[in-house]
Amino acid sequence: MMDILIFGASGHALVVIDAVEKQGTYRISGLLDPNVAAGEERMGYPVLGKDEDLPAVMRTTGAQGAIVALGDNRLRKRVAENAAARCPDLVFVTVIHPAAVIGRTAGIGPGTLVMPGAVINAGARVGMHAIVNSQAVVEHECRLNDYCHIAPGAVLGGNVTVGAGALVGLGARVLPGLRIGASAVLGAGGMAICGIPDNDTWTGVPARAKG
Repeated sequence: MMDILIFGASGHALVVIDAVEKQGTYRISGLLDPNVAAGEERMGYPVLGKDEDLPAVMRTTGAQGAIVALGDNRLRKRVAENAAARCPDLVFVTVIHPAAVIGRTAGIGPGTLVMPGAVINAGARVGMHAIVNSQAVVEHECRLNDYCHIAPGAVLGGNVTVGAGALVGLGARVLPGLRIGASAVLGAGGMAICGIPDNDTWTGVPARAKG
């Protein structure tokens, strides 16, 4: 069983810890967080230092893998890239809660988290360091790029593309075949009936550009 580290010690880290424990594939050595004092604990696991302590912590714990437990897409990307640069041999692990439903032909990239009740259907592809949160539905042949976040209860129809770093908010809906652009946001409860350009924020039903 691989020993892993978790980047982050906030509320999102707690749900990641729970998913890792229930998956039963990895053993948690501890957490890294620049904003929490070393020695504090989260769900019984110690905070071992800051992000920049990664090389030393890997040596002392023997951990080979990690997952970045940060809900903010930009921050998750920055932390993952910095960790990979510091420790090229670090393995980013995929964490899938056993209560998720994954299609046989779906593909999920390293560093990605899939939470309980999530559905990722046949032919869907999820990139690296993404989050498919609780009760989210990713229908057949969707394409989710790196560092995106499909929030709890969101539903993507078939053949939807979600760009890198995009956020599909709580309970939002995306009709089949549409594209949510890179770093775009579809707000909570919104319904996309047409594509959303890169970097735009859209809200409402039907969703329209904010401001």
